[in-house]
Amino acid sequence: MKRKSGRSQLGLGKIILWVFLLSLLVVLLPFLGAIGLAASTYFALFQKNWKRAGAVLVAALCCFALTGLVSNSQTTSGKNKDWNQSNLVSSSSKPESSSTDSTSTATSSSQLNTSSSSINKEESQISASQFQSNGLLEFTKKKQLYLAPLDRLGRATLGHIQLRDADEPVNKRKNRISYNPVGWHNFKFPFGDGTKEAWLMNRGHLVGYQFSGLEEDGKNLVPMTAWLNSGNYAGMDSGNEDGILYYENLLDSWLANHPNYWLDYQVKAIYQGDELIPRQVELQYVGIDQEGQLLQISLGGDKESVDAYGITKVVLENQSPNATINYVDGKAQGLVAKAQEVENQTVPAQPSSSLEAQAPAQDPNRIVYVASHGTSDAYWYYKESMPSTTKLENVVEMKEADAISLGKHHSLNE
Repeated sequence: MKRKSGRSQLGLGKIILWVFLLSLLVVLLPFLGAIGLAASTYFALFQKNWKRAGAVLVAALCCFALTGLVSNSQTTSGKNKDWNQSNLVSSSSKPESSSTDSTSTATSSSQLNTSSSSINKEESQISASQFQSNGLLEFTKKKQLYLAPLDRLGRATLGHIQLRDADEPVNKRKNRISYNPVGWHNFKFPFGDGTKEAWLMNRGHLVGYQFSGLEEDGKNLVPMTAWLNSGNYAGMDSGNEDGILYYENLLDSWLANHPNYWLDYQVKAIYQGDELIPRQVELQYVGIDQEGQLLQISLGGDKESVDAYGITKVVLENQSPNATINYVDGKAQGLVAKAQEVENQTVPAQPSSSLEAQAPAQDPNRIVYVASHGTSDAYWYYKESMPSTTKLENVVEMKEADAISLGKHHSLNE
């Protein structure tokens, strides 16, 4: 019994020794192959022993071949292991994915009416290609400005910018623009009661100067009515939701209140066929935080619509209440008759009470009404006279003297 036990232990020791030698051989195969190549070169060049050189070369190549087989076997085994692990993770996460999707949908729908709200992570953390498909510029944390080339008719079509508050231009713009966009004509028409006249058209920027810093780039200029561009026949009315100025000023304020966030802002001119004057312009805007998440911006206008990603869009008409426009060639006709000037006529004396009824004396304590939370440049005596698009809940009451001290004026339309 002792002799058999000794033999079995001796056999086991031989097996272990052979396994060790084979393992060592596998580890040393690359080195043995390199040594074989060197030896083959030595026998061939210095000893001129071609048979020995050939035999050593064959042995070296066998070492390299065995090394490759072992390496491929290990790689295949590792890949299979990773594939099995990924399948396990994927199958275990599917139920969570479906519940997350339903939760995200509910969250997104509840956030559409919330100003500066964050969209759910699956939708906001998107790749560059998805940014493009959603109509946004790729988020690079740098100021970007894109102006589409003029089309075959020479028309400007689209401006797109992404910037922070610190990226806004600091230089004041010029008073006049000399570039004439295609289809440019201008006419001076009466407005209101016909006692005053104003130029119908402006050379309107798609992306406003306060964001782009561009003055006379033809790719950024289209013929716009003064009503569309500045919100009034003459001068500016930032409280008129029919005008681009209303949205530009509020977006500028949004940037000032969020200096570490970016604004993605696009303006598109909408033409019908080969008409030279755009019938509409479409504004598109959304905020982006430092991590690239989209932030819905709600300016409170009645014209706003919001998509599933929290991107707000507004379509404005390129029109003016005092004129009809031929969008094919830019010609226009006035709709308000010019008031007849009365010359060399004496006004008969009237009782003071009658004169006061026609032109009441200005009362500094009179209450007036200012739209857009009091930011509008114009004030009104009666809410009933304000435009139908005015949101009455945003109207602020103040004394006329206070309104005048703030630089406001009585609306020309009342």
